[in-house]
Amino acid sequence: TWDFIPMENIQQVEIIKGAASALYGSSALNGIINVRTAYPTSEPVTKLSFFSGVYNSPADTAQKWWADDFPFFSGANFAHRQKFGKFDLVTGAYVYTQDSYLKEIYQRRGRYNINTRYRINNNLAVGLNVNAQVNRSSSFFFWDGIDSGLYVAAPGTTAFNQGFKITVDPFLNWYDEHGNRHKILSRYYGNHNKTITTEQSYFNDLFYGEYQYQKHLDKYLNDLIKHLDKYALVISSGVLASYAMVSAELYGDSTYNTSNEAVYLQLDKKWFDKLNVSGGVRYEFNQIAGLKESRPVFRLGANYQVANYTFIRASWGQGYRFPTIAEKYISTSVTGLSIYPNPDLTSETGWSGELGVKQGVKISNWQGMIDVSGFISEYDNMMEFTFGYYPFPGFMSLNIGDTRIMGGEISFIGEGKIGTVPTTLIAGYTYIDPKFKDFDSIQNALSSADYNVLKYRFRHTVKFDVESTIKKFRVGVTCNYNSFMEAVDAAFVDPIIPAINLYIIDGLQQYRDEHADGDLVIDIRLAYNINANSEVSLLCNNVLNREYSSRPAMMDAPRNFTLKYSLTL
Repeated sequence: TWDFIPMENIQQVEIIKGAASALYGSSALNGIINVRTAYPTSEPVTKLSFFSGVYNSPADTAQKWWADDFPFFSGANFAHRQKFGKFDLVTGAYVYTQDSYLKEIYQRRGRYNINTRYRINNNLAVGLNVNAQVNRSSSFFFWDGIDSGLYVAAPGTTAFNQGFKITVDPFLNWYDEHGNRHKILSRYYGNHNKTITTEQSYFNDLFYGEYQYQKHLDKYLNDLIKHLDKYALVISSGVLASYAMVSAELYGDSTYNTSNEAVYLQLDKKWFDKLNVSGGVRYEFNQIAGLKESRPVFRLGANYQVANYTFIRASWGQGYRFPTIAEKYISTSVTGLSIYPNPDLTSETGWSGELGVKQGVKISNWQGMIDVSGFISEYDNMMEFTFGYYPFPGFMSLNIGDTRIMGGEISFIGEGKIGTVPTTLIAGYTYIDPKFKDFDSIQNALSSADYNVLKYRFRHTVKFDVESTIKKFRVGVTCNYNSFMEAVDAAFVDPIIPAINLYIIDGLQQYRDEHADGDLVIDIRLAYNINANSEVSLLCNNVLNREYSSRPAMMDAPRNFTLKYSLTL
């Protein structure tokens, strides 16, 4: 849940591509995202920001459901970081209110977080982190019709929710007398959501614990290895366990228990100051409602520095995903469409590989990095929620078969000058070819496409961002392009009663025909530095007021403006 992440206290976000590491869960087949907290430095830091925004009318004014008062949103956040001797304190808060461009859809949420760390000595630190959020909101399932209801939910598909989330994370880091690291991580995660109008409430409590041990073997390697290479071999190993109790109307008004345990071992070695190699194995044990399963997964990765600014990387890793409680046992309905349980759902397994080159470049007064990669992922017994008749219309999570997703990616990040204006540039293009390994008429019948392509995927994705600094001003432009979504569930675009043109979702096929070239969305931003500690910025998203939809039958936002003020003390 992205809005639960305390972004006001983030130092950096790391994207680790590929499946080379065994330290993370076996389902992390294509990589992980690390969100790292900013801890205090020598001087205390306090940051405040306030923002407010408004949505314009859609380009097609017939779709405008409001009269005079435009939908709006506003919010504020606070962050403070400070050292008190050996004690580190990080705290923050966030409030947000939105009346959406989608009729009867709203959000009200508030979040508070506190991170603490006490350094008992140079080798031992303990801490406790807490993050809590309350919210009231409504959700949108699909639109009411293409003529004047694109931004209005179909009758009976709006759900009103109120919820509470909290994480409580005690931790310990200890370096022993030999320099080995011992890490203990633990968590309680509570996610309680009550749906007011429908039987879709759930109450989830999860307990997690992990012990990780890391040892540098430079002092213990035999003489032969020491002679070949002076760099250390690092061994990382660990054991973890999690246990969850879920009670939910969503799951047939039942209570389910699920658990996961794992042990892992990873070896990291640097050779000749140019080659980094990592390999590991992870063994997972899963249990849900008395059903048990276990499986090993293997990972391998390497990065080689060919020249001063040239790096070649490769990774290969196995993946394994045990079905969730929702996928196996969900049982609910929305406006006549049911979501059915599938207790016979089996695990998804697969592997992923990537080969990439990162090259530093310098052209005139521009310098940066170009990254080119190719990748492939294969999945056996892939799980996917699929629309069908079971025997009545609705969704069920099915093992849809064996799939293969191949593709490539090229990206550039750099900085330089346009004339005398300092400028940064980020650009990227991704291509995927998502297919069934054995395409047949059964799969074809479930898809709107009559050829071999997986549903609900964009084959081409382009992202571009450029920002220039002119004295106290910063000006930026962001462009995002998604190609046409070639396949959706066939039942959404075919009439269920052809004689009277009755559809489950009114107008979806017509909308898809009118937007078959994909969607290009452009955002612009302007910021002014009032002084070293404060800044005001104006953002305009979807500046061309493009009518677009990232998820079928739910529209994305029309043009909208945000005014923001930031202050650092």
